[in-house]
Amino acid sequence: ELKDKVLKNQNTENEENLFEKNYIREETVRLIYQAIETLSVNCKSVIELALKGLKNTEIAEELNISINTVKTHKKEAYSQLRMKLKDVFPSLIILLGSCIKNSFRVR
Repeated sequence: ELKDKVLKNQNTENEENLFEKNYIREETVRLIYQAIETLSVNCKSVIELALKGLKNTEIAEELNISINTVKTHKKEAYSQLRMKLKDVFPSLIILLGSCIKNSFRVR
């Protein structure tokens, strides 16, 4: 009976940790994509393709632009994203910190 209670508690804790990790991931992705939506059309297009895993040469081919233009759009986009996300960065750190802390909780 005690063993069953311990297992039930562990399962509940694992479900809570999974929910928390999923929430953190979803919230982080939402915030990032929300910031991406505010970028110029060119920067947004480059970043979206980069997030899909395309290399600079592939992005250049896809958008019919030079590799240097891709690099310029990326640099501009990352700079803008850093500025836009700086206000939510402390919240992200708190969310990630709680996730990490819960991952190392003594069992």
